[in-house]
Amino acid sequence: DIEKYTKSGGNIYKNIYVLKTMKYVISQLNKDDVFIVTSTVPSLRESKNKLIFEHFNISCEHIIHTNGALNKIDALVDIYNKTQKDILFVEDNYKILLKAEENLNFVKSYHISSLLA
Repeated sequence: DIEKYTKSGGNIYKNIYVLKTMKYVISQLNKDDVFIVTSTVPSLRESKNKLIFEHFNISCEHIIHTNGALNKIDALVDIYNKTQKDILFVEDNYKILLKAEENLNFVKSYHISSLLA
């Protein structure tokens, strides 16, 4: 149980590997246009924010935590309503990618593995 492990002092992000390609791509973008939408249990949100800021220089205001993967769709709608900009959505869950692209005309989806080529 991740939440139990975290509450007892464990840090699942301690030895995380960050894709250099993803780091490079994000470094080339305007930070005002980058949002991180991630499914995170509440006890891990602070440490995940810290990790994202340290590796990608994304402010906490641009990190959106959801309680589950399907809630990411709602987060995309909220981002679009706020920015009125089309969204390039990079995700590792193909079901969420398909749901976003099939239901949101302002989203273009890519699986994270497409950055590995």
